[in-house]
Parts: sequence; structure tokens; C-alpha cells
Amino acid sequence: MEKEQEVTAKQLYDNIVPYRESLEKEWKDASQLTIPYIFPRDDSQDESTTMPTPYNSIGSSSVNVLASKLLIALLPPSGVFFRLLPDFDVIAEMSSDEKAMLDSELSKVEQDVVELINRQALRVPTYEAIKLLIITGNAMMYKVPNGTFKVFSPYQYVVQRDYVGEVLYSVIKEKMGWDTIPDKVKEQLASVDRKYEEVDTEAEGKKQVVVYTAIVREGPDKYKVWQEIEGIKIDGTEKTYSKEKLPYLILRWTTVNNESYGRGLVEQYLGDLRSLEGLTQTIVEGAGVSAMQLFGLRPGSTLKVEDLNNAKNGQFVLGDLEREVTTLQVNKNADLQVPLQLMSQLEQRISKAFLNLGGQIRDSERTTYVVVKLI
Repeated sequence: MEKEQEVTAKQLYDNIVPYRESLEKEWKDASQLTIPYIFPRDDSQDESTTMPTPYNSIGSSSVNVLASKLLIALLPPSGVFFRLLPDFDVIAEMSSDEKAMLDSELSKVEQDVVELINRQALRVPTYEAIKLLIITGNAMMYKVPNGTFKVFSPYQYVVQRDYVGEVLYSVIKEKMGWDTIPDKVKEQLASVDRKYEEVDTEAEGKKQVVVYTAIVREGPDKYKVWQEIEGIKIDGTEKTYSKEKLPYLILRWTTVNNESYGRGLVEQYLGDLRSLEGLTQTIVEGAGVSAMQLFGLRPGSTLKVEDLNNAKNGQFVLGDLEREVTTLQVNKNADLQVPLQLMSQLEQRISKAFLNLGGQIRDSERTTYVVVKLI
């Protein structure tokens, strides 16, 4: 009996990528109306790609404000944001001096953790992951050994979960330059008597390879991780982790039953964002038309257009200018008040949903301070 062939990471990726692609439209729309580079229209985005520009900045400012507040709540820039407490049974038999010494040592550990967070610059990738979660509802973070986090957008990976939301498997798809591949990997690829289409892909004159990273659950508390290039498992990349020590965090903003992907906060307010974008475009284009300066000359007038065009400021022109020269007037100010009022309501609703209330704080002329003395 022949041994069953092992499923490759590429096969796992191809099995579920159609399901992810069916969800991408909402993610793209949410990104277009807030921060376009977060989820691009295609995976060929690079530094030279021109991003679409929304007609208003309410969406982007709301996402940035909420992401900043969440980042400060998770990783405050100053002070210790957590407390290490010993087990009650451990300190029950300790003396007062021993307890004080233990508290001092725990305090030092707390400070060391905060310094480690600052040294590894964990706040920047965490901030990007929060924005991904707000907009698309999904993000993946990889803890680089002795380094910072690497953040993956939903278009870079697929994930399959069980009925309680635990990850069954996930596969990351990355494009890497051939020059960045280690020499040992190049030798392994060259030793295989087979030509791989992905390895020979040319991008901007530089050879690229597509690297797949598979994370597969093999038990209640066991995950297997490996990397491969077009079915070739890279030597030395196969590792096994417990659930707690798995360096990959596959996050969701909102958990939905029987769904492997999450739903973002922006998706809940897409209606308001789309309406605000359309109304803003109408107001901007209407204002442009209203700002146009066009002059007309009555037919049969004794005035000459050349004389009017060449006239300098303060110069005399022969003719009755008030009767024979007219100015184009749109007279749409009253009509534009309706979309302006609706825009104001939409902005307030969106700002309230994303805790972007900076402009709604009342400036107090007098502040009363109350000092309470504890006796």
C-alpha cells in the first residue's frame, strides 16, 4: 500500500483562498474610505503605487484616533501598565522583610519588561495591527526571535478555524527577492531536478520566490510550523510549538460563529462612510462650479470682448457695462445646505462611534479643583 502523500502548504493555501477572496470586497471598500494603503486593491502594491484619495478625512482620522487610544491602553508610553503578584500560598508563611524583598524583585521584573518593550519597538507594529483590525477585522502578528513583531495583512494569509474559533491551520504567502534567500536554501532548490514557476517569476528585473509558511494544529496544545517554496520543504524550518509559545498571533476584531475571519468596526459603519463620501464629493464639485468666474456679453452690444479682456484695473471702457455685461451665477447655495446638514450628522455619528470626540469637548472658562484630604 502506497504511503499517502503529505499535503503541502501551497495546497492548504489554495484550498481556502477562494473563501477569503469572497470577503475581500468589504475589506477593500472599508480601506478605500479610511486608509487606502491598509488593504490594497491588489497584491502588487509597492512604493510607486498611487493610492486613491478619499474626498474627506473623517474615516482616516477616526481610525487613527481609535487606534491611538487602544495602543495607549495596551502599551502606555510611560509607567508600568501591569502588576506582578505572588501566589497567596507562597507569601502566607513569609516574614514582612521577605515580602518587601519579593515586592522589590517583582518591581524590577516589571521595569525590565517595560524596557524590553521599548527596546524592541513593539508599539509601532502593534499600532499597525490595531488599524488592520479596525478596518478589516483581521490581522496576524509574528514575534521575531529577540526582535519586534512582523504584521501580516489578511491578503497575505489564509486561516481555517474550528467550531469554537481555534485555529486549525493557517498559511502565509510572501514574495521574497532571490538575493535575500539564504545560500543553503538556494542550494536545496538547485539540487531538486525540477523547474518551479514561482522561483522563475520576474518582478521589476529581479527574480523573486514565493515562500509559504504553514501553521497546522496537530493536537489540543500542539502546532507544527514549516516553510516551503513550491512544495519543497525548507530544511531547518520545521518546528513544533505549544499553543502558549506559538509565535504567530492570528487576531480578529469581532468573533462571528462558524466564521474563520473576523468583522472590523469600519464594516459596521460602511453605510455612513459611503454616504459621507458621496455627499462630500457633491459638495466639493458643487463648490468648484460655484467658484467659476464666467462673464457674458449681451448680443448686439457695442462693447468688444477684446477691449474687456485687455482692460487693466481702473481703466475706462466705452459702453454701459452694468446692462451689457453679465456674470454667471449658479444660485445653488440653498440646495447645498441640505447635503451640508446631512454631512454634519454623518460626521457626528462616525466620530462618536470611533471615540473621535476631540472637537466636541467644551472649552471651560473656569475649572474648579476639589482637594480631598484623607484622614
